[in-house]
Amino acid sequence: MKPMPILYFSFLVLLSSCSSFNFKVRQGKNDVSLGAAEYRQLKGTFSNLSIDTDSSHFRRTLYENLTYDTIGKRLNNYYVDVSPISKNNLKLELFSQSNKHTESKLLRSLTLKGKFKRGYFKVRTKYPPGFILGPLLWVFGIKASCIGLTRDNNLVILDSHGGILLLVIIPIFAGGGDTFEYEYARIK
Repeated sequence: MKPMPILYFSFLVLLSSCSSFNFKVRQGKNDVSLGAAEYRQLKGTFSNLSIDTDSSHFRRTLYENLTYDTIGKRLNNYYVDVSPISKNNLKLELFSQSNKHTESKLLRSLTLKGKFKRGYFKVRTKYPPGFILGPLLWVFGIKASCIGLTRDNNLVILDSHGGILLLVIIPIFAGGGDTFEYEYARIK
């Protein structure tokens, strides 16, 4: 196989998958600039529901934002513990609690790998592929997230995702992407 079609296809994927961050949207919002030395400041317990009241975009829960796992979506009795393991690893644990007098139940656990960049913990970028109609219609995605803190000690997640759609029979490409910002209240 000649390397030119592979290079061409790779170039189209990179060009079409609009997934980047606009850090300027957070400038007036008093976020704390975190570096590798301050990674322990991310430790805490946060609500799984976004405190964002803007209904013009899709609001994801904290755990879903990093995993696409919709468990506990839009329910008040779910929360997430964030535990920094090292400057390159964060552990997220999703808990449910039926009321204040019962013990919490661990539902899911996730370890995120990444590094600090521009005052945020940048989670390692993911490139999830998928089939929509068998081998005829392909989707190549890109998902990037950054985690930070506000001066009010709330958790901020910048979410950027994009991708391309490829129809194999007729080589048609379509690309797109979106960037969202979410804020989650600290419980402890």
